[in-house]
Order: sequence, then C-alpha cells, then structure tokens
Amino acid sequence: MNPNPNPRRQPFWDRGLWLVIVLALLSSLIPLSRAEGLPNGSDVLYHVYRAAEMSRAWEQGLLFPRWADGLYFGYGAPLWHFYAPLTYYLSASLMALGLGPLTSLRLLIVVTQVSMAAGMYVFARQQMGKLGGLLAALAYLWTPYMLYTEPYARGTYPEMLAFALWPFAFWRLGQLLDGAVEPRWGVLSLALCVFLLILSHNLMSATAFALLLAWWLWHTVGLLWQQEVRTPLQQRPRSLAAWGHALAYGHLQPVVLALLSLSLGVGLAAYFWLPILAEGHTVNLQNLTAYSLLDYRAFFVPLSELLGLRPIPDLGALNGLANVYQVGPYAWIAALIGGVMGLRLARDLRGGGGRVLFFALLSLALLALMAPFARPVWDALGFLQTLQFPFRLLGPLAFSLAVLVGYNALWIERLPTQWRAWPVALGIAAPLLLAAPSLVVPEWTNQRVDTSLAAYHREEETGRQRATTFTNEYLPRAVAILPTGSARLLGAAADGRPVDRLHHEALPPNAQATLLSSGPQASAWRVQSDETLRLEVLIFAWEGWRASVDGQDATIIPSVPHGFITFEVPPGSYEVRVWLGPTIARVLGDSLSLIAIVLLAASIGLLRHLPARASRPADSSLPWDGIAAGLATALPLLVLLLLIPGTAWLNTPYGETPAQWRQVFTFSAPAAAPRPQDEIRLLGYDLGKRAYRPGETLRLTLYWLPLLPADQYSADYSSFVHVARLSEPPIAQADKLHVAGRKVTEWWTPTGYMVDRYEIRLPDDARGEFELRVGLYTCAFRPEGECGNGDRPLVSTEGMLLGNSAPLGTITIQD
Repeated sequence: MNPNPNPRRQPFWDRGLWLVIVLALLSSLIPLSRAEGLPNGSDVLYHVYRAAEMSRAWEQGLLFPRWADGLYFGYGAPLWHFYAPLTYYLSASLMALGLGPLTSLRLLIVVTQVSMAAGMYVFARQQMGKLGGLLAALAYLWTPYMLYTEPYARGTYPEMLAFALWPFAFWRLGQLLDGAVEPRWGVLSLALCVFLLILSHNLMSATAFALLLAWWLWHTVGLLWQQEVRTPLQQRPRSLAAWGHALAYGHLQPVVLALLSLSLGVGLAAYFWLPILAEGHTVNLQNLTAYSLLDYRAFFVPLSELLGLRPIPDLGALNGLANVYQVGPYAWIAALIGGVMGLRLARDLRGGGGRVLFFALLSLALLALMAPFARPVWDALGFLQTLQFPFRLLGPLAFSLAVLVGYNALWIERLPTQWRAWPVALGIAAPLLLAAPSLVVPEWTNQRVDTSLAAYHREEETGRQRATTFTNEYLPRAVAILPTGSARLLGAAADGRPVDRLHHEALPPNAQATLLSSGPQASAWRVQSDETLRLEVLIFAWEGWRASVDGQDATIIPSVPHGFITFEVPPGSYEVRVWLGPTIARVLGDSLSLIAIVLLAASIGLLRHLPARASRPADSSLPWDGIAAGLATALPLLVLLLLIPGTAWLNTPYGETPAQWRQVFTFSAPAAAPRPQDEIRLLGYDLGKRAYRPGETLRLTLYWLPLLPADQYSADYSSFVHVARLSEPPIAQADKLHVAGRKVTEWWTPTGYMVDRYEIRLPDDARGEFELRVGLYTCAFRPEGECGNGDRPLVSTEGMLLGNSAPLGTITIQD
C-alpha cells in the first residue's frame, strides 16, 4: 500500500459518539439515583477503605506510595507495591477536590461506564463505520455482567477501569496496523493505553495484553500470507537489506510500529510490574489461589447459565445482591448473526474476514474456558489458575461479542432504504430493554461509611476487615503470627497525632527514646541507653526497609513470631532512622521506565515526518430514523419496566418466597439456649434435578425467613447441607460460617427472606439413593475450642418435631 500523504481524517467526535455517551450516562445514573452510597457488593468496602488509605498517603506527600501504613492495626503492608494503583490515584484525585470516598467511587462508576461505551464506539467505528460502533457500544455496556455484576454485586472498580481502557487500546492498535493514524501519535497513544492498562488491574491487564499481542500476531501472519500469495517470487525480499527496507518503509512497517508501541507501553509500567515479579516471594501471594473460598474449580459457570436470561431481581430478598454471570441473549444472538454475515461481507474492509474470524474464535474460546468441561484445561495450565475465577473471562467475552455485534452494520447498510430502519430500531431497543433488570440494584447498605483510621482499625479488631483482603496475600513473609493491635498506636492514629511506632514498652528502664519525625514510609528517633539495645519498631519487616544509627546502616532482623523490624543500637546517644528504600528490582524497574520514556520521546521525534498510510474509513451516515424509532420504543418501555413490579423486578412480600419447592420447616433455639423460641423458618428450596452422575455438581438454593430482630436471636448460626444415606455419615457436604453469608445477629430482620446458595460436588465413586438434609449449628454455648458438632436448633414442621435437621427429599446418583 502506498503512503497517502493527505489521508481524509475522520473527526473523533460525532453525533453517534454523543448518543453513546448519553445512553451510558443513563445506564449509570439510573441505579445510582435510587440511593446514596454504594451497595453491599462483595469487594465494595475493600475499595472504599483503600481509596481512603491512598488519600491519606497523598495528604502526607506520598503520591506514589508502596507501603500502606494504616493496614494491620498500623503495622503496615506493601499493598501499593503489589496491587494496581490507578483506581486509587483517580479516587484520591477526586477526594483532593473535596469529595468523599463513596462519592469518588460512585463517580468512578459513571466515568468507567461512559468510557466503556465510548471506547467501544470509536474502536468499532474504525472497523465497520458509525452504525457498527453504535451497535457494538450498546452490546458491550448494556449487559448484565457489565451493568450489574461488576459495579454493584462484586464492586470490582479496578476491573471496570481495565474494561474501560480495553477498547481504546484495541482501537489504537487497529489504527496502527491499518496505517490509519500518524505513526508518532499512534505509537504514543497505544503505549499510554498499555501503560494505563497495566496500572488498572493486575489480572485483566495481563489478559488484555495477551489478547492485544494475539491480535497483532494474527494480523502479522495474515499480512505475510497475503504478501506470499500476491507477490511474485522474483519480487519477494531475499536479503537482510531488503527485509529491513520492508520493515522500515514497506508493507511491514505498521506491524513493526505496533510492536514497538506495545513494548514501550510495557516498559513505561516496568516500575510497577518488575518489582512484583522479583519480590512476590516476600509476601504471601500464593494465598490468592490457596484458599478454598478462591478455588477456581468452584467458579465455573454452566452453559445454561452463560447463555440464559438474566434472573429477575427480588427486592423482597434481604441479600438479593447476587452475582449474575451472563452477557445476555441479545449479545449471543446478535454476535452470531454479525459473525456469520461479517465473514461473508467483510472482504472489502481492512483485514477482510480475518478480523471477524479472530473475534469469533476468541469468543468461542472464552466461552469454553468458563464452562465446567474446561476444568482439565485449568488443571493443566497454572497461569489460568491465577485468574482465580473462570467467570472473570465474562468481561473479555463481552468485549469480543460486542465487536461481532458491530459487524451487523455491514448487512444492515446493504438493505433497501425502506427496510433499514427496522433492524436498526431492534438493535437499539433490544439491549436497552433486556438490560432493565440489571438497572434494579438492591442492598444499598453502605450509604454512610466512616473511613477514618480509627473506624477502620475497629473493623480490623472485629475481624470484618483485615488489610482490605481476607487471604493476607500482602502480609510480609516475616510475620508468622499476626499480632493484635497496640493500644498506643491505635490511640495515636485515632487522635490524629504523629504515630510513634517505636516499641517503647519493650525498652529497658535505663533507655530513653524521643520521636523526631514520623511518616508512612520513614521515622526517626533520638535514642539514649547505657547498654546495647535490640530496638523494635512496630512495622512489619519487608524487603526494602532500612535502618541506620547516626547514618550508619544497621542490620534488620525480623522479630519472632510477629515479624517486626528489630536492629541493634550500641550504648550512647544516637539518631536512629527507619525508612523504606529502594531495592535492586525497584531500581531496575524505575530505570526501565525512564529508558522507555526516552525511547518513546525519541520515537515520536523520528516518526514525525511519517504520514498515515491509508485513509480512515468513509464516514457512514447513521440511520437516524431507525435510531429514533428504537429509542422512542425502548425508553418509555424501560421507564415502565423500572416502575412496575413484576416486570423487570419483584418485591416478594414477607412470608412468601419464589422457591421452586415449597416446604416449611421451623428452627427453634437449641436446648442450650437461655430461652426457647422459634427463630428461623425454611420456606422452601430450588433444586434443578434429582438425578445426577458421579462427579457432577449439585446446586441447591434455600430460602430462609427471619422471625426475630437481629438482636433477639439466641446466637449466630452456621449452616450445613449433607448428602447422605439414612443414618450414615455424609458422602458430600457444604458448610457456611454464616447462614446465607450474613451474620444472623447483625443482618437478619423480619422484613424479607434470605437466599442461600450451595454448590456440592458429588464423589466420583458414589452410586445409589441419598437424602438431602439441611441444618444449623452454633458454638456460642460451648467452651472455646470445644465446639465439636455444635449445638443445633430443633427442627419441626406442622407441629411435628423432626430432630436437628430438615429433610429435603432424595437424589439419585447413577452412571
């Protein structure tokens, strides 16, 4: 292709992009306008407290911290060293303007959802025109997983930020490969996109980069194949000089520039990712896959669920905010049609049908990897296990399917004018209307959250928070036993006084220490003693912490078993300092990032005279009659669906349940309780089938009815489900520390029902008929460490006492 010195430029902003932004604002503002704060998503409070921690670091002058000094009762942890920080840089920026952490994260939801839609629009517009961009943008954002699960049920804001950056990175990579952008600006913008992606979310940025590299390789192989077929044998490059000319100036120049840009983006972020790889052994990152609650084998999604309709939310459920692992039937059906038609009609587009085939194969691969039959693949490939949850691939799948949906524009634009409006209207209305249940978000329990250090440390003392994780993956390896909090440190943090982390209580009587300075990553004291001291500082020892005595380095030895910093101080009066310094890995990472900055600047300078090699795609006019018809149909119906119960949402009255099997059991206080009383009622359950094969997973949903206010229960209860033959030990079971995942004495009130879901893998060697039994138990009335099977509530139905568990009928296991 000959360079085109004056390619016709397509403006970035157009009416289609503005429409997409307005619709994205609508999708984010509808749920956010229904309540203040944030809902009870599984990760929401983690990110709220992290946002506050980053803001405190900024207030103390640390813009790029590695150590979060407020965690673990103030003993600290290298959270910012290992966890992608971009989300918290953004939230801290907003908090610097006077917003609170909840408001900052609410605004971040809006920004990320708008960016998802806008990015997908410009990416798909580059490939298939404005109509394709519009269809793809709606298919990407208006899906249950992106609208509901990510921002609310899970509350994974860093993942959302990564998915907002995905389409921009693919857009710029596509432009570079097509020669549709000036090389210097293409290289710069793609490098920055990759850099920001890596800082957004560790796992999803790695996934994105792998797919960007795969697309680059796909394009390169296709380009080489085309040249092999089209170029006469005598004209093919044979010498190194000829190949060099083809790479620098010929048909291979775009792929070289794209690879250069990808590499520079990775280099820019080396200060972050290289120390993670080099120093991961200094903390407990293995816990991310070692805990049973994070076992990837428990998070595959059946195809029937992946391909099915989104369940209708029920505001009558006290814990109705559940993950939805779907992109919706519209995305599947429209992607199938777009993929098939795109393969037939895309020959005139850059990349031809090859790009359609790439995203079609990618969609099938992602779908297969989430299904239960993919478990052997995950077992064999350790790098997949680091993703923790197979359902995490729903984000990449939504992206890939949305691209295929955009290819529907090719056949729609070939229809006669009088027929074109109908499929356009359907393509607009269908995703908006099918997304209505995902705009109804229950459990807005975090309307006020105290994020002060004192409040956070109270949460750590109660066990509800522990360094904004629950697997201690960022706890330094030197810590063998996690210590309790120091009243002196906690008091200073609560009062806002400088925190003196020297362990004064361990000093001998003749020693004195005076605090000179205190900060998140450095402190100093004047220490005086008549004898050699083993000084202990209440900071967890970790790679990079340094100590000095009057400017002379001191050797740090972690204390046993708590892992605090200790070092020797000779007799006399000295200034003692402790600070977090550089390591070889951090210096190397910083150096690579600086080198990448220099190379990027040099590349921009060297490429300034190279023009874009091809015209951008022709401006296709949007069929506004079809768009108007789709919006005129969808928006009024959407309002009705959101206002009228029983359509896109339910509100089951107290005492009733949507259970498949209605069977009522009453659980009364155990005999050891101080007073007899009925406490909880099981109203029914869902069980998809009663015949299973060995090794299959049994999925059971229970519906509990609280009978008392939270403060009137005899105790907090745990639950169990047993699969057993009569009077025999269970062959399989599932237990929960808290029934339905909610502490009875805090969450259970007589205002609705509780949904309680279980997945039980049946043994490979089990055959025959087995009974399902459900029960509760508590250790509250037994000495600590002597719980055994606990005390179980008595179970009755229709006035007849059944014992201490409720029978739910039988299942059969056979080949």
